[in-house]
This record gives sequence, structure tokens and C-alpha cells, in this order.
Amino acid sequence: MIRRATLSLLAAALTAPLGAQDNDFFGAAVAFSGRDLLVVKRAPARGPAAVHLFRQAGGSWTKVTELRAPGAIERGFALSPSMAATDEMVVVGGGDPDNVWGAHGFRHEGDAWVSASDAAVREEVPAGKGEVT
Repeated sequence: MIRRATLSLLAAALTAPLGAQDNDFFGAAVAFSGRDLLVVKRAPARGPAAVHLFRQAGGSWTKVTELRAPGAIERGFALSPSMAATDEMVVVGGGDPDNVWGAHGFRHEGDAWVSASDAAVREEVPAGKGEVT
């Protein structure tokens, strides 16, 4: 348990945004799922927003894949800095330019991760609200 906590702190320190110029927010959230290290890159500044998945092999961490919500590239999708993970599933918050906000789930199947389910709510502005007069 202490080793995992130490690795979590190390991963957070290594992936934390370096400053305002780092506008894709790599490292906005970090979590472990079994032997996998999950790191959120929440904005699509340099490549699409995604959860980057790393595994340790031979004493070093190697990027295995990226988990992305369907349509992430085409729609300018962004992720929130919130993520929850178990050994079998990860859920990350997100939203897109069309004001559809929700959460995206990914399920662990064998050695692969697959899109599991999405929860989305369309944010509607009531009539008369948000208008400038």
C-alpha cells in the first residue's frame, strides 16, 4: 500500500502541468487501476483529450494506449480533472462544445480497455435566461 501511494505521488509530480503554457493539462488526474497507471490529458491542445494508460515493464513505465470518448477528435471533446477507477473500470468526467456534459466509462477486458458506457445530460438554457438585452 505504501509503495502504491508513493508511486501515485511520484506520478502526480511527474505529470503535473508545468505552467500556463502547458494548456492541454496533462496530469489533471492520476489513478491506478490494477497494474495500470491512468493519467488524464483533459484538453485537446496538442492531440485529442484522452486518458493515457501506462504499464510498468522492465523497471520503466510505458504508454500502452489512450482511452477516448466516441467522437472525441471530431468534436473538440475535453475531459474534466475528475476520474474514478477500480481494477475493472474507469469513469472520467467530460464535455464537448455542444454543451453535452457527462461521464465516460471504460471497462477492462483481458489486457484491453473498451468503451463501456456514457452518461450525458444536455444542458438547456431556460427561455429568457442567458440573453443580453
